[in-house]
Amino acid sequence: MSSPLLLLVFAPLLALAVGTALLAAVLAWTGARARPAGTADAAAAAARRHQLTTGVLALVGGLVVAAAAASLAPTALLSVTGVPGLVAALAPYGAALVLLAVHAAGELTWPRPRGAVRSAVLVHRSLRDLTGARAWLLAGTSAVTVALLVAFGATAADDGRMVANHLTAAEIAAGISGLRGPYPGWPYGGPALVALGLVLLSTLAVLHLVARRAAVGGADREVDHALRLASVRRVLGGVQLLVGAALTGYAVVGGISLYGAGWQGAALTCLGVAVVSLVVSFGALLSSLRPVRA
Repeated sequence: MSSPLLLLVFAPLLALAVGTALLAAVLAWTGARARPAGTADAAAAAARRHQLTTGVLALVGGLVVAAAAASLAPTALLSVTGVPGLVAALAPYGAALVLLAVHAAGELTWPRPRGAVRSAVLVHRSLRDLTGARAWLLAGTSAVTVALLVAFGATAADDGRMVANHLTAAEIAAGISGLRGPYPGWPYGGPALVALGLVLLSTLAVLHLVARRAAVGGADREVDHALRLASVRRVLGGVQLLVGAALTGYAVVGGISLYGAGWQGAALTCLGVAVVSLVVSFGALLSSLRPVRA
């Protein structure tokens, strides 16, 4: 993938993501300051502060990694990967893994009950109850990404980086040919599919940490559930943002090349997927930042 096109595609995405991160910090801070009835004790307040710090650090850390990878893509690591633009193509997934690592660290350091007498809420916690529709949204986005990358790989030229021009029968008979690129075929799609799989497995592992973490000391069932639900939403919201950004990038790059090659129908489909993915993913992140009331 050429450097100008990479900058054209990923720079606006990263700028929008940074703006969203700042908004996320403001909304999360506002939510942390709001203390619904039943959550005013010191243990619940400490848990909310820990949750806020983890969420902001995870999102900002992920975006920093994505920005660094995109800026290095045109020059650095080319000799290692052998595929121009591969680092940028995988940047959203690398950012997602960083985000998940920070969330995992936050769960492992979750404030434990203190004092001579400790109490905990004993209740079965189902991931299905905690994740809700957000898990299905992430699964759907991932499925569309897989389908799109497989389609790109199947339609790419022999080198996997170009797509053949749409030609009439007369042009083919006359021996006319041509290729358009950059195009995200298997040199990009293969590593991207592996990276997406790692992100999904890591997401599941972090969600299990949330479901099984210690309850806040002295908190009632509703407060503990609200804290746990907020953590799940922020994990899924951040991952959805980055997986959706990856899908948007692939669809835009592939769509532009398809349009230039004369495959207008396929190109418009790709660009439609890109717009929907971007809007839905940012919307999912913003909705995940709303305070969860006990």
